[in-house]
Amino acid sequence: MVTAAGNATRAWDERRFRRLVEVAHVGIWVVDANARTTFANARAIELLGLPGLAGLIGRTLFEFVGPDAEFDTRTRFTRWQRGVPETWELRLARADGTQIWVQMTATADHDGDGPIGGASLVFSDITDRRLRDENAHVANEMFRGMTEQSITGKYLVRDGQFMYVNPKMADIFGYTVDEMLALPDTMMLAHPDDRPIVAEMISERMNGAEHVHFCFRGLRKDDRIIFCEVYGSRVMYRHGPALLGAVLDVTDRVEAEQASRIAQQEFTSLTHMAPIGIFRCTTDGETTSVNPEVARIFGCGEQHILGHQWLTYVHEADRARVLDEWARAVERNEAYTTDYRITRPDGAERVVHVHCVPIADESGDPVGAVGTVDDVTERQALEERSRQTQKMEAVGQLAGGMAHDFNNLLTAISGYAELLERQMSGNSAAIDDLTAIREAAAKGAALTRRLLSFSRKQVLRESLVDVNVVVAGADALLRRLIGEDVRVETVLASLPKPVLVDAMQLEQVLINLAVNARDAMPGGGRLSIRSNYHASLSPEQRTALGLGEGDFISIAVDDTGFGMDVATRRRVFEPFFTTKEPGKGTGLGLATVYGIVRAASGAVQVESEPGRGSRFTVFLPAVEGEASNAADVPALRRRRGTETILLVEDEPKLREIIRRVLVDSGYEVTEAVNGGDALVLITRDGRTFDLVLSDVVMPGLSGGALLRELEQFGYAGRVMLMSGYAEDNAQLRDALRAGTTLLEKPFTPEQLARQVRAVLDAV
Repeated sequence: MVTAAGNATRAWDERRFRRLVEVAHVGIWVVDANARTTFANARAIELLGLPGLAGLIGRTLFEFVGPDAEFDTRTRFTRWQRGVPETWELRLARADGTQIWVQMTATADHDGDGPIGGASLVFSDITDRRLRDENAHVANEMFRGMTEQSITGKYLVRDGQFMYVNPKMADIFGYTVDEMLALPDTMMLAHPDDRPIVAEMISERMNGAEHVHFCFRGLRKDDRIIFCEVYGSRVMYRHGPALLGAVLDVTDRVEAEQASRIAQQEFTSLTHMAPIGIFRCTTDGETTSVNPEVARIFGCGEQHILGHQWLTYVHEADRARVLDEWARAVERNEAYTTDYRITRPDGAERVVHVHCVPIADESGDPVGAVGTVDDVTERQALEERSRQTQKMEAVGQLAGGMAHDFNNLLTAISGYAELLERQMSGNSAAIDDLTAIREAAAKGAALTRRLLSFSRKQVLRESLVDVNVVVAGADALLRRLIGEDVRVETVLASLPKPVLVDAMQLEQVLINLAVNARDAMPGGGRLSIRSNYHASLSPEQRTALGLGEGDFISIAVDDTGFGMDVATRRRVFEPFFTTKEPGKGTGLGLATVYGIVRAASGAVQVESEPGRGSRFTVFLPAVEGEASNAADVPALRRRRGTETILLVEDEPKLREIIRRVLVDSGYEVTEAVNGGDALVLITRDGRTFDLVLSDVVMPGLSGGALLRELEQFGYAGRVMLMSGYAEDNAQLRDALRAGTTLLEKPFTPEQLARQVRAVLDAV
């Protein structure tokens, strides 16, 4: 386990280091104990003139060194293997046959016990400089020898002054040789902060130490700071002790190392600040590294995760699947992506999305993985809610469309039945049959109203309503519906604001929830209704419910019944879904609740577990204003008339029964099959009518659109709308708020005649 973790760490560090050296402006070349290439960065490949790394891997360093330098290079290589770092200049053969001069620094590769045989070479192209140096010193080559040609700075110091410097030494510090020899104090070449270190090392060597080797920051003539590596030995010069040595400009190497350290620090900082969990683990699942976000997601400290199997946090129901997927990914050495549930130490469950990629050792064998983990609990809940909402919307559209057509049929059935009933005054048996038909139509009308409530296509008469007044007003009715074996408790909180809702619809919500609770407690129990005011909801709760910002009024209905499992909770608002026996429920009660609440821009939250009862909480947006009490509607008396009426209805049978009722009542009726025809009669033909009686939902120009066009034309006559289905609720609500009368379908001939008379008689 320790070896696996170490290999994983080594592989991790190696990859990060490689990413850093790829951008270095010096060539970096790594060879093994046989001088064969194992790695080179992009700059090294470019300097060697190769098309890519593949052309270099496996080839030896000596293949790129000329015959005259091969022995020297092999000798140096032997020294590197003993751990002696070295910098020198040599010519390398490029792929196109040309040669370049490079400055190369070689250091032995080490592990914890010392050199391991290989070496890392850092080199840069110095061809241009070499040509300049060779031309400048060609006359002195015979006299200065190897010292003058050295790629390292050579110096001889006595009593704090240079006795000798080679050109390279002068070049390193940006001076000429003569300028270097004229310096009054060699300490001028050291950074002020490093001068005590330099003085101490020189003193140590002059007082008996055999060799000195140290690094310091140097100051060039142009004040640029460079990094120097110094080697020195004590010698006798002109009868006195002196220091003879060499200086290497290791600025590139030090800057590369600093860049590596900075990059490592930045990577660590980014990892710790990342808004997503980042981890590393072994192939057997032991976690070796995590950032703080992982600990936050898993709900525990990093110390409880590091060194432990991450599988222990996987939810028991998901563990076998996740383990099997992980084993396959490790076996195939491929990326691993999955979602699963975790169980936190406090028992809370979360859903996480995990993606990781394998880490392999030098032989390509997998040793672990590095990856990310993200808490997607809320996102999945939102996606599930979106899918459920889309399904409910689709079912609602279907239910609303069916209810619209059914309303037209019911209106025609009720109308013809009532007309026939008037003609059968002497036939009691026929009258009973017609009464049964009308009663059946009335039951069908009640069913369509519930469908329209679910689909949010029912015409609403919204007003500012005090929720407590509605709850208190429904209390007696609910107690009669529930029965004596269920104890009803009502707890009403102080509500500072009303809600904008259809009061009758809100009462229907309470009735449906109460009846649903009663059916869940066949042996009796307790039903609790509580109102409450919420100045705000948490962002998580608003997201889960699909609500916006603001304050809300809630009505919570609790029961002590059977409760529901997860599968039932997910479908509880679907129309026609019921857990009751056949014939004991339509499956529309809770669907109606859902439709009414959503139409009021609210939401319903369901909390339930098998055997622990259920709680349905209705949230409605609180609004500013004062609640108003609905005025009593005066009884309408049927009267005949002689006025002119424009009847606009696209359904032929329904248009015919309405026309007959109106004609029988004495009115003069003109028919139009849609809003466009009606508009032509008024705006183009100049016809005037005492009343325009129009359906709302029609092909082409709808009733609401017709009303708007008439207003823009300046038509001042009375308008009355008919509908049980509002395709454009907002438009219809505007018309109702402006005082337009609406007759809801299905209606009877008696209701039609009375309502028409009331509109015509209105002042």
